[in-house]
Amino acid sequence: MNLEGALHIHSSFSYDAKLSLTELRALGLRSGLQFMCLTEHDVDMTDEKAARFIQECYALSDKQFVLIPGFEITYKDSHTLMIGVKTISFTYEPLEILARGKEQGAWIVLAHPHRNHFVVDEAHEKLLDGVEVWNGQYDGKRYPRFRAMRYAKKMRARHLSILMCAGLDLHRDSHIGGPHVFLRVKRFHQERILRALKDGHYYNQGMRASFSSHSNPQIWEGLPFIIGNIFFGGTLTALKWLSGVLSSYHIPVPKRLKELIRRFF
Repeated sequence: MNLEGALHIHSSFSYDAKLSLTELRALGLRSGLQFMCLTEHDVDMTDEKAARFIQECYALSDKQFVLIPGFEITYKDSHTLMIGVKTISFTYEPLEILARGKEQGAWIVLAHPHRNHFVVDEAHEKLLDGVEVWNGQYDGKRYPRFRAMRYAKKMRARHLSILMCAGLDLHRDSHIGGPHVFLRVKRFHQERILRALKDGHYYNQGMRASFSSHSNPQIWEGLPFIIGNIFFGGTLTALKWLSGVLSSYHIPVPKRLKELIRRFF
């Protein structure tokens, strides 16, 4: 059975996201997806709220669509996705939370590594199963980040099991349309999907690029990829910077313009 899904999704259980789990399920079905991997922020998260979130993910999953619960854990300057969580307690330190999640069978992925300047300490790196080399919100919907691909290549030289993945970092419906993940399972079930992801039996595909979980980043070091990466990634970065400047001066950006930019880039 061939499935199409999306990673790094935030619902209204996260402080900065707009859509409920029910709305995300509907959005996924309209977009031709069969599963989403949720990754709620640990900011303002409590054990009780996390338990309600996990329970609701299971309640909304059926033979049409699966919501896989997970969290985005903050450690120093980095964010790490912990996908496939059954229980969680935020009374522990971040690395202990990740370690406990991994013991449960969760998939541990370093998110948008450029934000922590491609630096993780040794204890953190040992827990990682993968690296998000393409983040739809920071890198755009067309190409993965060139430096992130190079970074993943260096990590794979140290840990051959490190996988490369792409995530939407979705917070609202206009973020849909970025890179998706494709995999094959014998049975449509959360555990089978999670197992395929952890084993690297998937590939990532967006508007202009695709790569498997084990692809050597060198295949994307051609001139078209570099030009596209610089143009679209650079334009998106410039627009985010401009939006921040306007916001600091309390100059509103038209909502329609924001939506158009999000959908195009």
